Amino acid sequence: MDKKYFLICYLKDKYKVMVVFCGLIVCNVFMYFLYDVRMEPILYTTFLLILLVLPFAFRDLRNTYQKCERLNNIKQAKLPAMPNLGAADTLVEESYQQIVKEILQTWQNERANQRKINAERDDYYTLWTHQIKTPVYSMDLMLQTGDTTPSKWKTELLQISCYIDMALKYLQLENQYSGLFLERVELLPLAQEAIKKHSVVLISKRLKIDLHDLNGTVLTDRKWLLFILEQLVSSAAKYTEQGCISIYQPTPL
Repeated sequence: MDKKYFLICYLKDKYKVMVVFCGLIVCNVFMYFLYDVRMEPILYTTFLLILLVLPFAFRDLRNTYQKCERLNNIKQAKLPAMPNLGAADTLVEESYQQIVKEILQTWQNERANQRKINAERDDYYTLWTHQIKTPVYSMDLMLQTGDTTPSKWKTELLQISCYIDMALKYLQLENQYSGLFLERVELLPLAQEAIKKHSVVLISKRLKIDLHDLNGTVLTDRKWLLFILEQLVSSAAKYTEQGCISIYQPTPL
């Protein structure tokens, strides 16, 4: 920090105190003058007043400079931790320090939370990238072997479509509450719609579907519940080689 600039700013900041001090000296001189006192006592008293005030003035000047230096170092820090603001001299300064610490603590918590979200997003998309490679490689292999079976191509395209939907839904999760629309939704038609989307895979693997106890309704967001059902049906069709896939509500609604 430029010391000359600091001194000018300090004097501007303390000009009221200096005006009051000079006013007291003038009043003191004026009182001596009214009582017709000689000049020597006046000068001696004024000198003593200045001598008493100077140590406190220099101490305040040094403390203020140190605080400004400390704040300047904090300002220049790229990633500040909890700063050492020093001891507060006044109640107002203590309040400001408390506000600064609370703001910085909030910022650090938000930054840590954002790092956690970014790490989770990176992990998710790393896994997603490996998953979507499977249908892409399968389609590439079918091209190389000349396999043009429509059902196989539809199956692989359906998997790619599902993975794309998963990525889009994941992006919407952070702001899901702003786009939620709650309504009474019938379970059976929604389950049938989810099954219809994966009908090609289910038919090709000759899997049976058992829907029961789905005559009730639930208060939910239709698109999100449909997405969950589609993922359940997709996973069930993927890992079930033969038999039946059942979707039911244990306790009818």
